[in-house]
Amino acid sequence: MPNKTIHELYEEIKGTKSKSKDYEDFLKPMTLLDQEMSALMKADENGWKLLDKERYDSLLRKYRVAGNNLEVYLSDTKDTTDPDELALREKVKMLGDLMAADTNALRHYGSQPQRELKSLPTILEEARVPVMDQGSKKIKSVGGAQSSRIPMTIIGPDGKPLAGMFTKADVFDPIGMCNKAAAAAAAKAVTQEGADLIRNFMTAYKAYYTAHPDPKKPVGNDPDMAYFCLKDLRKPGSSTSNFTIIADRFAEELARVSGKNLEEIYDLCGRNALKKFCSEMHSNKVFDIYIKAREVKMEPGARVDRKNAGMSLVAERLGMPDIVCHSRPMKLKGPDGKIVDGTFMAFAKGVDPGKPGHEGFKLDSDSLKNTDGRGLEAIADLQVLDYICGNVDRHGYNVFYITDEDGKLIGVQGIDNDSSLGKIVPQKWDDKVRRVPTPSTMGVISKKTAEKIMKTSPAELAFILRGTVDEPSIDAACHRLYVMQKMIEKSRENLDPQKQDIRYPYLRELDTKGFAKVDLKKLTEKKADNHFRELTEVVKGISGRANRANETDPPELIGSTNRATEAGVTGQILKAKALSKKLSDCTSFWRGSSSQNYLDLEKAVKDYRELQEKLQLRMKQMKQKAAKGDGSPETLFGQYVTAFDMDKMRLSLKNIQAAADKYATNKLAELQAAGKTLDDDKYIKDRIEAAQEISRFAAEGQKASPEEKEALASNDRRAMEQHARIQTAAERKKENDDRILNRKPDDLNNILQP
Repeated sequence: MPNKTIHELYEEIKGTKSKSKDYEDFLKPMTLLDQEMSALMKADENGWKLLDKERYDSLLRKYRVAGNNLEVYLSDTKDTTDPDELALREKVKMLGDLMAADTNALRHYGSQPQRELKSLPTILEEARVPVMDQGSKKIKSVGGAQSSRIPMTIIGPDGKPLAGMFTKADVFDPIGMCNKAAAAAAAKAVTQEGADLIRNFMTAYKAYYTAHPDPKKPVGNDPDMAYFCLKDLRKPGSSTSNFTIIADRFAEELARVSGKNLEEIYDLCGRNALKKFCSEMHSNKVFDIYIKAREVKMEPGARVDRKNAGMSLVAERLGMPDIVCHSRPMKLKGPDGKIVDGTFMAFAKGVDPGKPGHEGFKLDSDSLKNTDGRGLEAIADLQVLDYICGNVDRHGYNVFYITDEDGKLIGVQGIDNDSSLGKIVPQKWDDKVRRVPTPSTMGVISKKTAEKIMKTSPAELAFILRGTVDEPSIDAACHRLYVMQKMIEKSRENLDPQKQDIRYPYLRELDTKGFAKVDLKKLTEKKADNHFRELTEVVKGISGRANRANETDPPELIGSTNRATEAGVTGQILKAKALSKKLSDCTSFWRGSSSQNYLDLEKAVKDYRELQEKLQLRMKQMKQKAAKGDGSPETLFGQYVTAFDMDKMRLSLKNIQAAADKYATNKLAELQAAGKTLDDDKYIKDRIEAAQEISRFAAEGQKASPEEKEALASNDRRAMEQHARIQTAAERKKENDDRILNRKPDDLNNILQP
């Protein structure tokens, strides 16, 4: 059956009777589609018929009509118990899978502005899930928490090379993940009985709570069971979001469900085995189990990797193909000849806010002011897509941000879209579903997107997703689309179209210029539980941390390491602050005054921080001057980190290292002279270790990384390009002024001619 063609399936289906009133409505357009396909699938005396615009439009229209009617039939028979109807539905679903894949291929073919004309057989061949042949070359995979990802480049929908990652098929199986961790832990148990206890833990857990019902633990289905089990294994007092499980809690729960005491569990299993279970669960992304099981309501057995492809398809239908990374089902043939099923996802466009040291990246409060509206419109589109697809994991750091050369936000692209397309359907603002903005909390919607949504029928959406995600998830997506449409209708009835004010719970429709004027405060108020609030949190996280009092994060966790960028300079300020705090934390006023060596070290760190702060201020001031048209070299080059700045950093770090080494050496000599070791005086030990850490930081900082060297070259290039643009603009203005001043007056007779 899987190898049958659309024509073969149609031939089997059309001779079957159905009790559904919608069955004939499906067969009629299907007959027309089959006839046109049959004519295009074979060559005549003139050769193969190429799909020109006329043939393309006609064929795509027939696919869509037949596909929509197919979905109406499937919806009508969803609750049937008739065995004959069920058998017919299965064949129709298989037909729908093939037709949906064909339609996506046709749409991609039609989206290429200067496409090479192809025949229908060639296009449909490309529609099937492609198999990429890895050949004999072994490709290094990139390790991920969920699965290994293999870098590759394919030809994208526009016919151009598209770089990205291949992810192997990832099936949602929470109990399987728990059992896999248990099996690995059982191999380390000190006794066979202990190994059996660990290996059968999930079965015993379910049996125990089935026999001892707990109203807070409805363990009737596997995802729920995994969720409650993980809650039981958490560290005592942990917050709801902290699913760090610990070996002692695992031992306690093993004792409970097995009827043994805690000492027996430790003796039979051994601590190493208990710890292994916890480490395996963490490596398998325990938190993802929680999200998918409890929030998105994903069906066990669903393909997690295909959720990305599903969101990509919906984004294309709504006219926002680049709002998430392009993704498509794919298979990979390895060097051993085995074919692995999976999904391809293109690399994201823009910059990861979690790694802000990217060349030219700047995202702060100024990035959201006086924009052309494109960035905020993109965020509005993303939250609409996330709602229709039920994505529960769109926090501000699951978005890549695109800024122009002035640092203004002009676009976004969503990543990590696999926590989506489950069965949730939140509708009101108080339908608390993690990170899913409901239509009543969005505040705004793009006019273009609103029109697309109103023109998309639930049947059309179902047909788009057919063959990519499971049927319950398709039904929920259609329900969310319906909710979105109703909110747009309701908003149009209650909002004055001549105004641009924002009134919750309604959706204000804006064009791009309208987004440029929108009141961001109104979009981020308490009622606005949406992506705009997430954006402002990201901005605070990137640019506001330097101003926070009592910064306590360790130096290695703060900011960017690329000091040739603005974000890197901010990171160095934060690191210097953290190092100063580390020194002060191990100083007690009652121990007497600090030595001169200590004061020298303290001053060296402070000098380094002040150097970075002056550099940060200079870049900000020069950017403001450049934006006003100042094209002088000191302004254009001064808005970036230069090689001269890096040299000054290096000298300052050299001073820090010398001061830190001198302090640590002298303190160690004092201890040795007194016949003591580091462990004899915790106060001295803490100070020496702090100085040693500062010395390592300073020594490492005196080397320029490849990224920094590349960024310095880029900074020079960007400054020179800006100088050339300003010069060109000035020359054009001068030419225009000269033309006006030197233009001969028009002949009066010519002006008066009718």
